[in-house]
Amino acid sequence: MTQIEVGATAPFAVEVLVYEEDTWQMLSAGTRVQEMRESKRDLQHAVESQVACFQGDIIRRGSRWFAVIYDVDADMEDTEATVDLALTNLLLLIKQEEVASIGIQALGAFHRHQSPEHFITKLEQRRRAGQIPDCLQKVWVKVRDL
Repeated sequence: MTQIEVGATAPFAVEVLVYEEDTWQMLSAGTRVQEMRESKRDLQHAVESQVACFQGDIIRRGSRWFAVIYDVDADMEDTEATVDLALTNLLLLIKQEEVASIGIQALGAFHRHQSPEHFITKLEQRRRAGQIPDCLQKVWVKVRDL
């Protein structure tokens, strides 16, 4: 059975870290100012050709994965269904990649008003229903400092 731990710091090493993300990937963009080496025309083309992700998507960047649960172009208050969809897609990807341990932000609780317990309950319900892949042995749910 999958072990679920909750806390502000990781109690074990994780293979993959999962973060909350929005459809335009602004949450993961950071606040660091970078020197732009591209021409203005290239930057404008890049911005104009950018396509938003869909809610429920999982974006992979190495060992950092991003669960797209927010749509900044719509009502960000309605995250319940998108958290469920992202969790379903995440579990499918974990099974496909045979991931044994993850750290995951309490989806819906880091950038919005939902309680971490709400997400933890969803995760435990999935575990009881046998929906967590056998390969996943450990889950650390990251919550803000308690």
